[in-house]
Amino acid sequence: MKNEHFYTFPEISSSANDVVESVNVVNTIILTITIFTIHKLMILLTITVLF
Repeated sequence: MKNEHFYTFPEISSSANDVVESVNVVNTIILTITIFTIHKLMILLTITVLF
């Protein structure tokens, strides 16, 4: 049983790498959206302050 687990370990680690990569992509997308919304809010704030 232990040998079988040992042989499947590289597959588990590779899938873990895939998960980490996808999480990084999701984090980048979330960060971009957050920065975009903050930028829009700042523009709205400056407009409301100006008027």
